[in-house]
Amino acid sequence: MGHEFSGTVVQSNGPLPEGLELGDLVAVYPIVPCGRCAACVRGRENICRNRMAFGYQIPGGFAEYVHVPAAAMRAGNLVKVNGVHPNSAAVIEPLACAYNGLKLIDAPVAKALLVVGCGPLGLMHIRLARALGVEQIVAVDPSEQRLKVAAESGARLTLTPEANTAREIRDFIGGDGVDAWW
Repeated sequence: MGHEFSGTVVQSNGPLPEGLELGDLVAVYPIVPCGRCAACVRGRENICRNRMAFGYQIPGGFAEYVHVPAAAMRAGNLVKVNGVHPNSAAVIEPLACAYNGLKLIDAPVAKALLVVGCGPLGLMHIRLARALGVEQIVAVDPSEQRLKVAAESGARLTLTPEANTAREIRDFIGGDGVDAWW
């Protein structure tokens, strides 16, 4: 797949977008919208029915070289990130998704958040929620190792799916339970 990646611009078959030069390190936004459908016109490129994505319809970042279609160049899918380690640049897009999700639920106002799944994206949600001031974060995952990392990342209660999670969450938080879940 390889839909989350970064890379160095090494060649161009045409003019590069303004501000982008050969040798620049870029983070890649994986969704390439058509730019013409009703969703795109409304600024909702993420639900474009004609979209393509790196790692799916467009060969992705597991290749040595990736061809970036002109449509992706026009859509602004390459973001210059010189000075960032390439490994860190590769996770800018999923981190931005986690941040956007937390902003959509107004995380700074939320008192309690439930995160189901403590893989990389779940852990990003936990760390960002803590940074945004969410105090009561509950993490659920079947892996004890992932739950350990979730606790180290800021989760205040960690549970496996086998636990009586609803009761334990209510007991921990009180009231009606969590304000939001991810």
